[in-house]
Amino acid sequence: MVNSAKQPKSLEPGRSALGRRLAEARDRQESQLRSAARGASRSARSWDPALAAGLSPGLMMVALVVSGVGVALLLFSGVQAARSAENAQAAGSAESEAAFVQPKVEVAAPNAPNPARAIEDYYVLLRQSMYDVAWSRTTSEFQQENYPAGYPAYVQAWSGMAELEVLSSGVTWQDETEASVWAELRDTATDHLFKNAYRMRYNPDSGLWSIISITTVW
Repeated sequence: MVNSAKQPKSLEPGRSALGRRLAEARDRQESQLRSAARGASRSARSWDPALAAGLSPGLMMVALVVSGVGVALLLFSGVQAARSAENAQAAGSAESEAAFVQPKVEVAAPNAPNPARAIEDYYVLLRQSMYDVAWSRTTSEFQQENYPAGYPAYVQAWSGMAELEVLSSGVTWQDETEASVWAELRDTATDHLFKNAYRMRYNPDSGLWSIISITTVW
């Protein structure tokens, strides 16, 4: 009687353990099913551009490469156009700047004597009857215009003329080869005062100024 009463109590723990294992197996199965369902949901939400375009992955890659080359060409063309526009603008700016640059004023014969002093020396030579030297201080234009008969006519004209004295003189303008000079003179015989304007030309070989023309101002 004692042994038959204790046998059912020893079987209960084994049944309870089996139930727990079955419950754990069902839980694992349900967990796997839920994971599979979530993976399918994520796959459904993902978008494949190749499939959407009806292209295979290989064709889709080729299309992307061609598109990239086209974009690169467009960018290169844009850069070239921008550079061309910048070059054109720079050229226009250079032309505009050149248009406003003042012309360079050359210093007239920096090693040459003062052209106004050359007029004073000219009349000193005439007063000293150094006609040949004074004649050499005039240009061929002056000689042909005023003394077409040549040097003898020049000597004859000045040998009978009263002496002239330069009271003051100055330079009106000058460049590398020519100058404009004024001079106030006095006729020593009559004490008459008058003013002349002279066009001068510089001869770099002789280092001297020569008279091109003489115009009476008053």
